[in-house]
Amino acid sequence: MPDFWAEIDPESQDPGQSGPGTQDPPGDPEDPAKDPQPECTESVCVDETTLRECIEGKIVEKDCSENDGVCQDNACQDRENPPETCTESYCISEETLVLCNEGVPQEVDCSLLDKVCKNDACEDKTEPVPGDNACKKSECANDLTLKQCTDGQFTLFDCSADGRLCAEGTCVTPPSTEITCKESTCSEDGTTLKLCMDGLELTVDCSETERICKDGTCAEPPTACVEEDAACDGNTLKLCVGGFIQVIDCEGENKNCNPSTLTCEYECDENTPAVCLTSSKREFCGDHRIKTEDCGENMICTHGSCIPNPCASCRNDQVCIGGECKDSAPDSLIGIPCSCDSVDCYDTVTGAQFKTLLTKTANLILGTYLDKISDTDEVVFPNFTSPSNIGCEPLKAIVPEGMDVLCLRDSDVTFAESMIRFVSEDVPSVVELMNMGSTTITRLLPMLVTLMENGIHFTSPNGYCMTGALDISGMIDQSPASYAVNTNALQKGGLIDKVNFGDYAKVQEALESGNTSASEYCPQGSVLMNFKVMKEIAKVGHFDVGMVMCLKECQTDADCREGYNCIELPSSVPIEEAEKKMVCFDQNNVEKLSFILGDL
Repeated sequence: MPDFWAEIDPESQDPGQSGPGTQDPPGDPEDPAKDPQPECTESVCVDETTLRECIEGKIVEKDCSENDGVCQDNACQDRENPPETCTESYCISEETLVLCNEGVPQEVDCSLLDKVCKNDACEDKTEPVPGDNACKKSECANDLTLKQCTDGQFTLFDCSADGRLCAEGTCVTPPSTEITCKESTCSEDGTTLKLCMDGLELTVDCSETERICKDGTCAEPPTACVEEDAACDGNTLKLCVGGFIQVIDCEGENKNCNPSTLTCEYECDENTPAVCLTSSKREFCGDHRIKTEDCGENMICTHGSCIPNPCASCRNDQVCIGGECKDSAPDSLIGIPCSCDSVDCYDTVTGAQFKTLLTKTANLILGTYLDKISDTDEVVFPNFTSPSNIGCEPLKAIVPEGMDVLCLRDSDVTFAESMIRFVSEDVPSVVELMNMGSTTITRLLPMLVTLMENGIHFTSPNGYCMTGALDISGMIDQSPASYAVNTNALQKGGLIDKVNFGDYAKVQEALESGNTSASEYCPQGSVLMNFKVMKEIAKVGHFDVGMVMCLKECQTDADCREGYNCIELPSSVPIEEAEKKMVCFDQNNVEKLSFILGDL
């Protein structure tokens, strides 16, 4: 037993010793004269229940089962929870020792004795002896780098960071001297740095700090790599050159890291055109970065430049027509010139948006077909009601309820190549797979493919102001199309609303009420064109087109602006119920109307 045990438990005594108050074990109460038991040295289990316990050299039998115990390891023990035993002492922390006292573990708090637990005992506190590798004092790794000794450990410190040198284990300010160098250089093998500090040339062995000499400084060696490791990390380009990572800070070069080309590229340059974001805001290239600018009061954006708004100089009693101040309005504001030169003059439908028209079932079945359409591919189409339209402002004061003011202008509808291929190559297979074949679809597909390949081109020289409303809608309500296309795909609130404008239903309500005639509904000098088409498509559902337009009325070509002809058009659809009216219109657009209102 350790010597200090008496300090911990002064009252404890060796069970084998006798002293004051110690009594001899009782003899046999039935036969006091019986011979004493033979002397013993240890307790012994006779069987699972009987223990011959050795007490002060005398054997006393004990029945362990009386307390529901069991005789085990030469002692009576609890049958279910035998006491812990041990063979040696050990430390569980710097303060706590588990003392093995005759096979019984007991926790001892060494801190009560102002000692610490180590070497499996409570021992006096001593200062740690530094190991062989522990440092005693700071020293210089080279003329630039201090190996600072802290708590027996070296830490590298760059003295040159604030223009000092390392000498005698500390950073010192270099003495002034004559200029002997102009710049720092590296040896060819990349190990030695000729450092030029305040004109004083110093030789530094970069390898002493496991670095290499690069660009006039001791730098971390490059990390080994393979070509596949090249990538953009934010705006930092990491290339693999000669088996080592080369890091290029694109941001520092005022460039962007392009993950496709793995190069640092300018966001824009002198060849990047300026564009109008709206009629009053433009986007341009400045310092190789895309920037935006508000044109300001009485200015408009056109062709990427902010210019004075020609209409701002008009008097209150004048009307601005085509950028010119007129003392009186023309016979008809319908057909006056207009333009749109901003990003929001066009709208888009992406491949991802197109796929939302299809049901989950269709997306699952047609996955291999739909994967050919990229989510970022777009259908681009003109927004004739753009808020950036310029020139039609006089019409906005007299536009009838339900009608929007439009600037019909030279513009195109274009389709991504992947979408054209999907319609031309895959839709026939999709129609067959989904059992949606119908004579209407069979007839329309070739026409639709041709239209998509050629694009849809609207022509209106110098723009044509008009009022109108368009409502393309329908319902997918027949099997099996209803399993492939969401039933609300052609209803309000869906993608189809991107091409709709005005409120066709409100216009029809006004006309059918009898309070407003067709001739009264349009501004002076124009006539109403009212087209309504309803198509039933077998195995799909129905498809409806409603369109009203106010076009400039005429008698001869002389009544029309340059670039327009006085042509005869049916004033409504179905055509058999329509009367013909003479209007100023571009003949080239008649074919588009014919496709939408007739063939479609």
